[in-house]
Amino acid sequence: MTQRIAIIGAGITGTLTAIGLAQQGFRVDLIERNCEAVTEASLYNEGKIHLGFLYAHDHTWETPRLMIEGARSFGPIIQRLTGFDVNTILSTPFFYGVHRESLVTADAFASHLLRCTSTFNGVVQAKGGAYVDGNVAITARAMRARRMGRSL
Repeated sequence: MTQRIAIIGAGITGTLTAIGLAQQGFRVDLIERNCEAVTEASLYNEGKIHLGFLYAHDHTWETPRLMIEGARSFGPIIQRLTGFDVNTILSTPFFYGVHRESLVTADAFASHLLRCTSTFNGVVQAKGGAYVDGNVAITARAMRARRMGRSL
């Protein structure tokens, strides 16, 4: 008899988990309160896989490093589970602002963006598996903001 597993929530994580378990032979019930899957946080900004940009105040750099490795690994997982090649699409551009009373200055945040981008590009070159282009435009904006001495 096949084991039956219930997963509550059909966001990106719940949906991919259900697909992965079903591919392993489990009977999966994916329970979602909405009529369609991936329509709440996973559909909007909360569901993005990012490169650690939001963790500029983490001086240990453990969180950005973990996020970068996760971003590198995400594309191959999606392709294995769904057959969809995420390298055929890119995220829409986005902008970051640094409030003048932030715990992180604009210069520190610009440095953090550059370090994230450099680290991500190095990980991709060493291990492969990118689904973004290294965020060249973000790097350029960070440099420009630093030169102009203002927030991004």
